[in-house]
Amino acid sequence: MPTNHLRRFKLSWEEAALLIWVAALHLYVATASVYTLLTWFHIDDAFYYFVVARNIVLGQGVTFDGLGPTNGFHPLWMALLVGVYALLGRGGALILPLRGVLLLTGLLHGLTGLVLYRAGRRVFSRGVAWALAVVWVFSPRVVGAYVLGSIESALNALTLAGMWWATLHLARSERSPSPKTWAAWGLSLALALLARLDNIFVVAAMVLAVVWRYRAWWWNRLQARAWRQLAGWMAAWAGPPLALVGGYLLWSWAYVGGVVPVSSQVKTWWGTFGSGTPYGAPSADPWWIALIKANLDPRPKRAWGWVLAPLWDLYHRWEAQWLALGLPEIQSWREGLPVALAGLAVAAGLAWLTRRWWWPVLRRAWLLPWFLGSVVHAGYYTIARHMAVRHWYWVAETLWLYLVAAVLTQAAWDALAPRLRRGRAWPRWALPAFMAGLLLLGGTRLTRTFLRTYKHNRPGVHMYIDYARWVEAHTEPGALIGATGAGSLGYFVQGRTIVNLDGLISNYAYLEAMKSGRRVDYLRQIGLDYALLGKALYNRPPYEDLTPYLEEVAKYYNPDEEWGIVLRRFVPPPEDASAGAPNP
Repeated sequence: MPTNHLRRFKLSWEEAALLIWVAALHLYVATASVYTLLTWFHIDDAFYYFVVARNIVLGQGVTFDGLGPTNGFHPLWMALLVGVYALLGRGGALILPLRGVLLLTGLLHGLTGLVLYRAGRRVFSRGVAWALAVVWVFSPRVVGAYVLGSIESALNALTLAGMWWATLHLARSERSPSPKTWAAWGLSLALALLARLDNIFVVAAMVLAVVWRYRAWWWNRLQARAWRQLAGWMAAWAGPPLALVGGYLLWSWAYVGGVVPVSSQVKTWWGTFGSGTPYGAPSADPWWIALIKANLDPRPKRAWGWVLAPLWDLYHRWEAQWLALGLPEIQSWREGLPVALAGLAVAAGLAWLTRRWWWPVLRRAWLLPWFLGSVVHAGYYTIARHMAVRHWYWVAETLWLYLVAAVLTQAAWDALAPRLRRGRAWPRWALPAFMAGLLLLGGTRLTRTFLRTYKHNRPGVHMYIDYARWVEAHTEPGALIGATGAGSLGYFVQGRTIVNLDGLISNYAYLEAMKSGRRVDYLRQIGLDYALLGKALYNRPPYEDLTPYLEEVAKYYNPDEEWGIVLRRFVPPPEDASAGAPNP
């Protein structure tokens, strides 16, 4: 391999230190007691992936319950998990693969910092690029939202950072980038889409911006009818997404029965019930109002909540003074819209006055198309009446905010540095000292959080295992048990089959049965024996069709987690009477 290629993979001292520190923290949790280890996996949805990956390795197919194929997952994270379970999950091991998954999650998170640093150096000074990487990697808030739980969000952040890096490399290359550069960019787009399919909005915005950037090149070829050059150009960057993403969608259509993930279809179906479900109320507004509301939603776990929630909290803290000034009370988005517009007008004025510092940095950072794609992405879930939106959906928006913070930091540094230096050069040790100090500060802060949260040798039986053993004690071997939020139970229960009642990781046959009002028929045909439904879900849509056929058996309650659920026997009507079953 040529020397210049080797240099690309050579780590600087700061990169090595960052990766080692991140790896050490995750190794600490990965080698902890079982109780502490399972505390990390606090998101039940993560176990949907683990069960499917285990079943693939065991030769049972791409399925959660063994009753039918599913596509209720994002494919790139599933592919990595299949590798982990092929390596560590042989023989039915349950705990060892989870330790491997945790280490993989930490590696992906550390690599995200590395990519942000290297990409950032194309736009920012070395110090600002380093600050971007350290603040992202060692932020307890970022780790808590997108790393903890080992859902696909850590991988999603890495692929989005990789897409940004590839875009910067493409945009700053020679006037006509090489086919290899175009292909690398196309591969980054494909990986971002495979990490989360809803990245399509950000990816599409970046594609439009890049194609517009090189419009003179392809327009000249188009006029000259240089079809071979145009075809080669299109194949170079569009080939990877079409081959990889198109190949996955084709597989999903042929193997599962459709291209849209079943989980997305279920959550959209929930939106047809109005406000009667425990999953929230869908928007009834026109699409343009829904788009505005989604992007001004101040709740902490919404798209722009990391910025809007503190402002909303600030308003409540100073609400009395606000009202004393004769200003209107804000109770809804309509009342808050004039205030938001006024704030945007003030921000726009300040931005205009300071544009000489931040605009050049923002332009070369290629963040405007990313922002437009994120706005559409945030609005999509509200417009589509998609219920049960989760906080890890918003990686693209959060990462964009961090990148904009880096832009503003660089602009401030460019404005202040000449005044601070006063014509003198900085000492050679100043930058390394700053970088080492920032690493020490960020790493120490996250280390304290880990040590405080995860006691390495904590004894006890975690609720996941306790719950599974309780289900085993109250059901017979071989029983077919339906459960909502069935991830961890499906992973740890022995000798029983768990069916995902909410349908998020089920098959298309169950989805169609729910939507057509034939769920009871479907469950009778597969031989369902029991159902596990919590109080918040029982006798409420979309599960009230099951209520007449459920007889209580036992109640489970875990005082440590303050969580409980009821086990009920499923007693369906005779086959000829099921036509009158209530519709969901």
